[in-house]
Amino acid sequence: MAWLTVIASILIAGPMALWMTGVGPSMMLVISFTGLVLTARLYAVAAGIAESSQSAATLGLFSGLIGSLVGELLLHLSSRSALTTAFAAYASLGAELYRLDVLSRWWPFLFVALNGLFYAGLALLIRHLVDYRQSLLGIEPPHLR
Repeated sequence: MAWLTVIASILIAGPMALWMTGVGPSMMLVISFTGLVLTARLYAVAAGIAESSQSAATLGLFSGLIGSLVGELLLHLSSRSALTTAFAAYASLGAELYRLDVLSRWWPFLFVALNGLFYAGLALLIRHLVDYRQSLLGIEPPHLR
């Protein structure tokens, strides 16, 4: 499960790394959505081999925390001129996001915690959907064998 956590963390932090290279807002939407779909698919694969719902939720929590921490580190290690240019593409919303993420002391920590909870919930939901699908097909889930 450790390798799955690393792969999911890369999928979560990848869009932020690409955004820092200057990818436009419309392309960022496509990249972020693709990363979310690939992460959800990875969680579905992990749900088939996880021993319990708790291990699936732990995978989601740690990958969400690590991925968003890497994204925040990329954001806060960049130069201010690069950040103002990157956030300027989002107009007034970009100015507010810049103010929250770069100038606030508490927002990055809250953002990391919320990302961890979101991805833990996503992994748990996918685990329950996989178990439900297997019960409909008459397949006994691996954690009950």
